[in-house]
Amino acid sequence: MEKNHRARIALVGLGPIGVETGRALTNREGILILGAADPAPDKAGRSLASLLDVPGAPDVPIDASTGALYARTRDSRGKQDVVVLCTGSRLDSVTPQIEEAVDAGFHVVSTCEELSYPELKNAAAARRIDQRARERGVAVLGTGVNPGLV
Repeated sequence: MEKNHRARIALVGLGPIGVETGRALTNREGILILGAADPAPDKAGRSLASLLDVPGAPDVPIDASTGALYARTRDSRGKQDVVVLCTGSRLDSVTPQIEEAVDAGFHVVSTCEELSYPELKNAAAARRIDQRARERGVAVLGTGVNPGLV
């Protein structure tokens, strides 16, 4: 990463894991949180700062849809950096969300446990995600989540 460059982050999914991830990313050197998306009526339309409730949390909107988030956060070059996807544990349920983010030009970091070794549970989806990411020049990383986070 070049000096003074900050990774532009979009958070998707603001349940307990997404909120704690957002808190962990707040005030981190090299990170700029551009926005978030969650369709839940108690979250969409709010400020991310009010939901995270930690000093320094960004006062950016929570969009009801990822499409709105991706369109709003695209920079003048049509690029974003990373979507942090905190929406599910099962690969079959998050594959469409990963594909949408990849198609929008994002690298993806996901807390989906099955994505940390996707060939084990869903090799076909893993191959499809890998091929799509390679074609678009982005990376997809499955990290799972430490139960102690929430």
